[in-house]
Amino acid sequence: RDLTSAEDALDDVRKRWGFTDLEEHDFQHTITLKLNKLEIERDDRLLEMNQIKANIETLKRQATGPVNEQVEHQIESDPVMLSLAQQLAFQKAELAARLTKLGENHRAVREMRELISKTLKERQVRKAEIAEQTRQSNLKNAQDTMVILQSRLEELEKLVQEAAAKKRDLDIARVQYEQRVSIRDERKDRLEETKSAIEALKVLYDAPETPKVQSMGHAPVPLEVSSPKWQIYFPGGTVLGLMLGVGLAFLIELLNDLVRTPIDVVRYLNVPLLGVIPDAAEDEQLLGVDRCLIVRQAPYSIVSEAYRRFRANLKLSGAVEASKSLLITSGMAGDGKTSLAVNLATTFVAENKKVLLIDANFWRPSLYEIFPRPQAANDKDEPFGLSTMLAGLCGYQEIIRPSGIEGFDVIGSGPLPSNPAELLGGAQMEQLLKHQRESYDYVIVDGPPVLLVGDTKVLAKLVDATILVFNAGATRRGAAQRTIRELREVNATIVGCVLLAVRAMKGGYFHEQFRSYQEYQKPQLAHSI
Repeated sequence: RDLTSAEDALDDVRKRWGFTDLEEHDFQHTITLKLNKLEIERDDRLLEMNQIKANIETLKRQATGPVNEQVEHQIESDPVMLSLAQQLAFQKAELAARLTKLGENHRAVREMRELISKTLKERQVRKAEIAEQTRQSNLKNAQDTMVILQSRLEELEKLVQEAAAKKRDLDIARVQYEQRVSIRDERKDRLEETKSAIEALKVLYDAPETPKVQSMGHAPVPLEVSSPKWQIYFPGGTVLGLMLGVGLAFLIELLNDLVRTPIDVVRYLNVPLLGVIPDAAEDEQLLGVDRCLIVRQAPYSIVSEAYRRFRANLKLSGAVEASKSLLITSGMAGDGKTSLAVNLATTFVAENKKVLLIDANFWRPSLYEIFPRPQAANDKDEPFGLSTMLAGLCGYQEIIRPSGIEGFDVIGSGPLPSNPAELLGGAQMEQLLKHQRESYDYVIVDGPPVLLVGDTKVLAKLVDATILVFNAGATRRGAAQRTIRELREVNATIVGCVLLAVRAMKGGYFHEQFRSYQEYQKPQLAHSI
């Protein structure tokens, strides 16, 4: 009965989603093939439209400029122009003959000169008419072609959206189908095991040679305790436990491959260490404080001071002086790059610098939560953002909004596009960074994780410098090394890294620094503004 219900569940998945073939194959599904074909065709239309736009701009300039060689050739091929040229040649020959016979001031000579002048004017008028007609005709043809391509692109966009929706349904259906297949297979195996056990019991029960076990009585009570002997087990167990504990501690430390300390950064990563940020959970002054707003909400905490030291190290390294656009990224999600980007921007604002923070993480945007819009504080979908600007749906000024801190503006990510890497690597993103470098002292880009999506590599080639974030409680050495290697493969300018969420070990650097910093700031906090 359980097996039958599992088979019925598979049929129910097929009927509910309308797909008959949900098995995994080596070849692609027809829906996937159709979606790929439509996306390729859409990209081709976009390329054609860009070429036509360029042609239209060229034709518009030619419509008001001098006549080019192509139009000049069409003018010379015009029958009327050819006829006028023949008349002009005949008239010039006649003028030469009359000059020879009659002289310069004869009435017939003057009449022939006036006739030649009239013919030349007719040629000029005809030439201007043909040039204007030809250029306007070329411009009109290009504009008509643009309208046709635009209409086809709109149709393709609808078809791509429909195909993408079907592809999503197919993926969901396949996941559900695989879950029910695994349940069915499990029940099949259980049924086979039960059948085998039943057959074995039948053979055992029916075999006459099978010996029968009989009870002969209870075992006698022992006269003395043979085990355990506490005089041996207690000291031996103590020594053995101590040895196992020490060995286990050394083994755990040896197998721990996290990037936990500045020494690990120097030893394994070979990149400059610009800052070490303590774990905010160990600072009592940060209870109830948003991790992204530590510098603003808890300026006297040791974590805020660590962010300010990071800013000072960054400036002293010379990277900020030569770089106005900075990319903050990490290897994996959850390493704290957004917290670092917001707090770094806040430290720059404290120096009366004008800063723009761009959320380029389309997959997990966060600036809409840290700096929500007043009219849409509970709405995760911003009306305009980086993706809508890059898609050409709005301009620069429509996506830049204040953060609530003077001199600090932000750009939200906007809705998740279907081609984030292509948008971030396009000319619109390059123009945005170039334009905002002139309006702000620093442009900080909060990028996606390097090892999860390819968007970061595209961004790293557009900005002036890249800063990596490694989380002391989550980033492993292999992941950190792979992050650096992948960025260097695209020639990204890595100016350094920051070790975040470093915990204070007893007897270690931060353990003593916490205590010393709290003692050092007590007199000043009593008189702080």
